[in-house]
Amino acid sequence: MYIPLAQRRQRLTMSFFCRQIYGFFSDVPAIVRIDGSCARSSVSCSFLHNFNLPRSVVVHHGEVVESTSGPVRIPTVDGWYQSQQSFRPAYLEGCDVELGHDWLLSVSPTYVAPQFLRLESLRHCTI
Repeated sequence: MYIPLAQRRQRLTMSFFCRQIYGFFSDVPAIVRIDGSCARSSVSCSFLHNFNLPRSVVVHHGEVVESTSGPVRIPTVDGWYQSQQSFRPAYLEGCDVELGHDWLLSVSPTYVAPQFLRLESLRHCTI
């Protein structure tokens, strides 16, 4: 199967991208790790419990699955990336929220070291 070069570069960039920044999860300040090598986004169990953030529990094929959803806001030069999706609680070290490959695909953030840019910012940049 042929994959265009631009799409291959995008996949490569996202799979090796890892950055830790300050952001918000459900309007609570959080240390956010953006890691393209992680398949699914997750939120720290201790973070959920410490701030008493809402969680939902469902039984799926006989297995109990806990999840939460909260708006995640990541700062950019001129605003925020904001997204709403479901997160699985996990035992994370060094961060409160881990945004994985699923988040990178859904939001498609633009990163120009050392900061994130929104599409509005790119219109005013000169390269």
